[in-house]
Formats: sequence, C-alpha cells, structure tokens
Amino acid sequence: MPVRELVGRASELAELARALDTARAGRGSVVLVGGPAGIGKSRLVDELADLAGAAGVPVLRGRAMAEEGTPALWPWWQALRPYPDLADALDVHTGPAATLTPEVPRGERLRAFELLLAALAERAAGSGLAVVLEDLHWADESSLRMLGLSAGRAGLLVVATYRDDEQTDALRATLTQLRRDGSTAAITLHPWDAAELASVVDGAAHPSWLPLLARASGGNPLYVQEMLGALTDAGLADRPAPESAEWPLGVPEQLRGIVAERLARLPEPVREVVRACAVIGADWSVPAVALLCETTPEAVLDHVDAAAGLLVPGHELVREAVYATVPTGRAVAWHRRLAEAIEAGELPGEAVTHRLRSITDDAGRDAAVEACRTGAALAMGRLAFDRAAGLLDAALDVLAGQEHPDRLVRRCELLLDAADADYSAGLVEAATRRCQAAAELASRADRSDLLARAALVVRGVGGPVSAPIMVLCDRALAALPESARAWRARVLAQRALAVADALRPADADEPSREALALAEQTGDPLAMADALRARQQVLSHPDGVTERLEVVRRMLELGAAGPPDGELWARLWRIDAALQLGALSTVDEELARIGLLADRLGWPIAHWHLHKLRTARALLLGHFAEAQRETEEMLRAAVRTEDASAQALVLALRFELCELRGGHAELVDAAQMFAELSTELLVAQSYVGLFLLHAGDTDGAWRCHGRIRPALAEQHRDARWLPTLANAGVLAAGLGDLDVVRHCYDELLPCAGYYLASGSGTLLCSGSVSRLLGTMAVALDRPADAERHLTEAIAMDDRIGALPYRTLAEIELAGVLADADPARAGTLTRNAATSARRLGMAPALRTADEVLRRVDRARREAVPLTARERDVLARLARGASNREIAEELVLSERTVETHVRNVLAKVGVANRAQAAVWAVEQGIAAQ
Repeated sequence: MPVRELVGRASELAELARALDTARAGRGSVVLVGGPAGIGKSRLVDELADLAGAAGVPVLRGRAMAEEGTPALWPWWQALRPYPDLADALDVHTGPAATLTPEVPRGERLRAFELLLAALAERAAGSGLAVVLEDLHWADESSLRMLGLSAGRAGLLVVATYRDDEQTDALRATLTQLRRDGSTAAITLHPWDAAELASVVDGAAHPSWLPLLARASGGNPLYVQEMLGALTDAGLADRPAPESAEWPLGVPEQLRGIVAERLARLPEPVREVVRACAVIGADWSVPAVALLCETTPEAVLDHVDAAAGLLVPGHELVREAVYATVPTGRAVAWHRRLAEAIEAGELPGEAVTHRLRSITDDAGRDAAVEACRTGAALAMGRLAFDRAAGLLDAALDVLAGQEHPDRLVRRCELLLDAADADYSAGLVEAATRRCQAAAELASRADRSDLLARAALVVRGVGGPVSAPIMVLCDRALAALPESARAWRARVLAQRALAVADALRPADADEPSREALALAEQTGDPLAMADALRARQQVLSHPDGVTERLEVVRRMLELGAAGPPDGELWARLWRIDAALQLGALSTVDEELARIGLLADRLGWPIAHWHLHKLRTARALLLGHFAEAQRETEEMLRAAVRTEDASAQALVLALRFELCELRGGHAELVDAAQMFAELSTELLVAQSYVGLFLLHAGDTDGAWRCHGRIRPALAEQHRDARWLPTLANAGVLAAGLGDLDVVRHCYDELLPCAGYYLASGSGTLLCSGSVSRLLGTMAVALDRPADAERHLTEAIAMDDRIGALPYRTLAEIELAGVLADADPARAGTLTRNAATSARRLGMAPALRTADEVLRRVDRARREAVPLTARERDVLARLARGASNREIAEELVLSERTVETHVRNVLAKVGVANRAQAAVWAVEQGIAAQ
C-alpha cells in the first residue's frame, strides 16, 4: 500500500526545492541523493518532479541498470530522449552516432560531453531544467564522467541517486570530485524513526502492528509499504497484531515473499506481463513485453495499469522478487527470444544479458560467449576498458571447466583479451596474472603462439612485473619453433626489456641486438616495434642519446603498421633526448602530439606520462602553480595504474617542487616513509636523501646516503644512472663525504654539456648537469672548476629558459666569487634574488640574502672606506652636489671635497660619475 504523503523527508525536499529555485534563477547545481535500497530516493525525486512541473521546469529522467548487457551512457540516453537531436549523439542502441564512433579519441568524447551539457544549459535558459539520474551505483564510467562534468551549468539542476552501500570505485571517485565543487549538495536518506513510522501506520493498520513493523522492516520505507499492502490484501490490517514476534505473512527481510503473494492475486494475463517486465529488465518496453506475451501493445498497457504496484520504477528489489517467480524454462525461452530479436534488429539494446541467461547447451554457451566478445570489442573501442573486462569475465564463467582442446583455446583467448583490457585500464598486475593463467592454458592446448601473446600483453612497464614477464618469455621461447621468427623476435625483445629493468641494461644489450636483427629479417612491423623498444631501453644512458634518436626515427617510420602505442613511446623517447640536449622547442612540439595520442589511447599510463612531462616543463619555466596542478592530475592517473613507480615519481616531482618553492615540512613524513620502502632503489634514495637534507632531517639524509654509498661503484649505466649520481654527489657534498663527491664528480664530468634528464621516459629534468658539478667542485675546494661549471650552467639554463635553475646557479656562483670578486658576486646575487622573489622561490631567496651579507663584508674589507666616506659616496651615487652633501651631513664644502678626492683614490676611478656607478654596483647607493 503506497504512502501518499512524503514522510520524514521535509528537510531533504526543501533542499531540493532550493536547488530548483537556483536553476530557475539561471544558476546550476548538482544534488547527490544517497541511501540503501528501498529508502525512498525515487519517491523523493518524484516529489521534486511534481514541484518542477508546477513551476514550469522540464524534468528529464534516466536510470542505470544492473544487467550485464546494459550499454554505456544508458541513463543519459534515457534522460535525453525528449530531445532527439541530443539523444542521437548518445544513441546506444544502433551504435554511437557520428560524433562518438568507437574510433573517436577519448578527448573528442569529452568534448562531445561538454557540447551536450552546454546544449542542455542553453535549453535551461529562462525556466531552468532538471535532469534526474537514478541508480548510479550501476552506472558505467562514461555516464559518471558526464555527471562529473555537469556541475555548475547555468540553469541546469542535476539530481543523482545511488545506493550508498553499493558504491563502485568509479562512483566513489565521481562523488568525491563533485563534493569538492561549491555548487554540489549531498543528501543522505535514513530509515524512518519511530515517530515517522507511527505516522505511516496511523490509519493504515491497527496500532498494535507498529512494534512488529518497526522490528521487521528496520524503518525501510519500501519494506514498510509492501508489508502494509500485504496486511491489507490479507484482510489483517484492521485486526490486532498477533502476540508472536514473527511476521505472519512471510519473511520480512526478504521482499520476495511479499511480492510473490501480491503477484499471485493478479489475473494470469496481468501476472504474465509483470513477469515479462522482470525478465526484460528495469527498462522494459511495451514492444518487448508484447513480443514475449504474444499480445498487442494496447493489451500490455492495460495490464501494466492493473499491476502498477509491482512495476514501480527503480524498485529493483521488487523486480528481482518477481523474476524469482518465473518458471526457469519460461525465463530461458524468453531470454533467448529477446536475444534473437535484438540480434535481428527487431528490438533495441544489446543481447549480452539475455544470451547469458538462456544457456542450456553448447550452442547456447557459444552464442553467449560470442555476444560477450562482441560487446567487449565495442567497449574497447569506446575506451570502456572496465566494461570490456567484465564482459570477458562473464564469457570465461560460461566456459569454466571446459577441457576440450577447442574450449581451452577459447578460454585462453578470452583471458588474453581480458588482460589487454586490464592493461589498457592501467591494471598492470591484474593483466599479468591473467597472462600467467593464459600461459597455463596455452601450454595445455599446445599453442606456442598464444604463449607468445601471453608474454607480450604487458609492455612499457617496469618494477615487480619484470620478473614474471621474464618467466613468460622463457616459456614462450622454449615452445616457439625456429620458423616462427616474428614471434621469436617479439618475445626476445620483451625479455630484453624485462632483463634491462630487473637486472642490468648491459645484460640486455646482446639479446636486444639479436631481437632487432631477427625483426629486420622478418620485416614484421610489430616485431620491429618491440625490438626497437628493447634497444631504446638498453640505450637509455646519457651516452646513447644519438642512437636513441635513431630508434625514434625508425619507430615513427612504422606508422599505422606498428602497434597502437608505438607513436606514443617514440615521442616520449624523443622528449627525453630533447630534454637531455636542451632542445625545448622539440619538447613543446612533442608534448602537443602526446596529448592527442593519450586521448586517443585512453590509457591511464599515457595520461600519466603526459602530466609528468607537463609538470617537468612547468618546473623548468618556474610555473609552480601549474606544476602543482599537473602533479595532482598525474597522481590521479597513477592511482588508476598498478605501477608503483608511477605513483612514486609523483612524490619525486613534489620533492622537486618543494626544493624550488619551499614547504619541505609538508612532505617530510612521506619522504621518510618512502625512504624506508625503497631501500634498494638508489635513485629514490638519492632524491629522498637530498630532500631530507634540505628539510633539516640530517639523520634521515645520512641513512639514505649510507644505502647509496656502498653501491655507487656498481651503479649500472641506465636511465637512472645520471640522476642517481648527480643527486648522490650533491647529497654527499652537503654531508661532507668528499670521497663520494669526488667519485660522482669524475663520473659525471663527461656529461657537463647535458641537462639532467632520463633516457626512458620516467624521470624529470632538473636543469644543467654543470650546475651540480659546480656544487661538487665547491665541496672539493676547486673554486676555478666551480666557477667554470656554474658559469656554463647559467648560460645553459638561460638558453632554454630554465629560470629557476639559472637562479640557483647564479646564487651558487655568487657564493664562489663573494670573496674574490664581490662586485660580480653582488650583481649575480641581486639578479638571482629578483628572480627568486618573482617566482616564489623562498629557499633560494634565503640563500641569496646570506650570500649578499658575505658580499657586503667582502666589499667593506676590500675597500677600506671610512663611515663618513661611505656617506659621501652614497650621496654621490644619488647625484648630489658638494653643497647638497655638505648641507645634508652638516659639513663644510671644503671637507666634502676632501672626502670626494679620498673616495676617488681608494675606489680607483677618475671622476664623480664613475664613483657613482661603482657605488651602485656595490650596493652603497641603497644604504
């Protein structure tokens, strides 16, 4: 028995009414309505729809569904149906419209979402517009992404309901994003309390039922309403409740019993329509029901009216309870008929759910697997990687335990396709586990080509996955015949990559050469791409920069014949080389291209690289606010991957940002923890140790240094070699370990003309190597070498516009020259202080002040001017005449003239004008 009044929701409805008024006033907002199943979310938004209707505000409604075959963007498509031009852009029945074809990059999809939301905002102009999206705990990522973009649209009110105890990770992330927006409100619905429940029972049932209803329902409005309806139907509502504590009409915790009783009282034709609706799904349609019940649409509509209480939109629990009453044979036949109609184009939608629920034999299994694979392929094209993996898992469940050789092969292929989906989503460890399982099946099926595929899915990622990848490669190479040269070349290259990461790049040199030679013999573009990837990794040390650029050229030449990510990696490698050489124009050109490639691929790791490079570029230019924003985007992309090094590098970039901008205290705890978690990774220890030293944690810095020192002599010449030695040398200089400083200095000296960048697309750029050599030369008490290196660093960093790092080099050079050439040191320090102040480089500004104090002392000691002579000189610098100076200092003009002659003699200049210039250079004019 439905409750006509809205009970216990006055404050929540008032908040929705305020949001509606805001939309009518031309401002946009999002209201999130959460609560468990049956709590009254749909009832609340129904009230909102009534308010909107009374105010002349159009309401668009859509809902997500739980079925496996539900297409992406389904709730939005439903909501947009009143506007056919907009709905066509999200047509999920006949395939995406022209603006959203599977081949369109992710960036264009986001732009299409922006255009659709902008169009909705235009239609909201004047009267406002409400969009109600329900059951978003079942929504796909694309629907949630569009929801996340909807906040603050002029005149647009978006109300989103969801079960707060069934949130997906994607929904949780979207809710977190929206709650940060000032235009978003959140409502959480709670069960009715005793007073509210009493108001519902009053007049609907004998008061003695109240305690039993409260205990059995837990205050859930849906349960209460259904139980009251059952009492009425049974003729018990007006009678006193029994003394027993048990619910007399079925188990109250399970709505299924209540629904079954109500269903049994309906006429058979009406009952059949209700059951057909349950089989079709929450978004049933009249044509589909008519097809299953073999009746007319008019008859269906009549029966729907008669069964309205069991067809309440959004009450999934009711639908599930009805579904449980459908005889198994009939449910299977109906699902099969729906699948056939959808595949024949008679009905819209996807057949996946119905194929999965109509399996009775091998033919049904095959049809279900094929439907899942087709749906997964479409999902991959739309960059819905999680959806693709879910469909492939469903297909694997269908074939579970099937041991026939053909079935083993199909299971293996499904596992590999799912591994591709996981890898594309950034779930590297999950993809690796699937590949290991696929390799077992491939061995049992005696399929060496599938063993090779299993070894090749996860690529371009180092860290813990390198060891299992080596094992997969070894199994594939042992099984592949010598005639399978293209496969062998690819697997050899993949193994070389894993060896270079897990062991030493030198150990991978010969295997990578072998893989490249074999790939060249075959002419296979995929084999060539994998072999070039391996050569790039082996050549990632600074000396390999010229060969790396040749690898880039050859990879780009493969074009569309190569792998889909081939161009991405080639351009990342080119940026690495350009950063090392200081070719910033090349970096900017390639960054623009990488942005397009990342959108096209949709891979989290591609977006991680994009934001990492933007961060590095912003740091070089001194755009610290932009760098902060990019590290946040980088972290979001890194979290979506399972690559620990991707998340660790976000921290390294934040360390660098603190080194330049200050704020070390905020990250000290994280740095100390990271140091303990990465004791074997020298490059991490060098970054963290230097950070802790500058943060004032000398003990922590010494611990990091203690881990680095014994291993420096054995440091492999790979992508990490240059930053490890550079940071370790500067750290040792700060700690006074001159033996380590000397070792790092001698090793790095041939790299003096390079910039501090990696050769593998994973590390940041920190200006010229010469600046760090200068720091080490200072520690080694080699002032001439220090001056040479730092002068070169200033020129190098100035050439590429790396103002923060030029500022650091100027300050350090000023410190070297403070005693020997205080005039030049003063000029350098003042220039650096100006830059540091403008950029917000607090640590550098403090150091500059210290150097200026040293310079002042040196100037005073170098030119023994008396206090009175300094007073006279300061006024000369301001252009004062002898008379003006005499009046100001209360001296005679003759005395002033004597002081001027003494100043000219001591300073070593010929006239007053030159003395004034000298005073300005020495900072005396400002005194």
